[in-house]
Amino acid sequence: MLKIKIVHVVGRLGRGGAERYVVDLCNEIAKVDKYEVFIVSLCGNHPDSSFINDITTNVKYVTFNKTRGFSILALFRLTSWLKQECPHVVHSHLNGLEYLSLYRLYRSRTSFFHTIHNIAKAECANYGLKNLRKISYRSNSVVPITISHNGSRTYREY
Repeated sequence: MLKIKIVHVVGRLGRGGAERYVVDLCNEIAKVDKYEVFIVSLCGNHPDSSFINDITTNVKYVTFNKTRGFSILALFRLTSWLKQECPHVVHSHLNGLEYLSLYRLYRSRTSFFHTIHNIAKAECANYGLKNLRKISYRSNSVVPITISHNGSRTYREY
């Protein structure tokens, strides 16, 4: 049986609410046998200060061990890995969306989603990031998802 590949991309899996959400969501989705689920953490994670020990064995964990700040190397490594895996769905969280830019140009059959975990201004504080996301959302190349009414309101206003 062909499994549907779902990749969740997150900056890191530190002890935060969004990170807890990603791990819990992936663990639940992976309970359904028709899905193959990956969590991709751009940064490395230490077991004592992250949720990596909470990831079930049904979820595949991948990291690129990126350090703080933007990394062109991580962008290329993630793009290469995604080309190799050919996922059906790519779902980004927090700062993971920008690292999907090259792959989104390459892969038109993949569905892309981005969860907005904060108020919009906190999620993308700088002008360039805001415009990049605005283009992605308006062109329907990425479907934005908000997790609260307040988040939805601030996203529409911002």
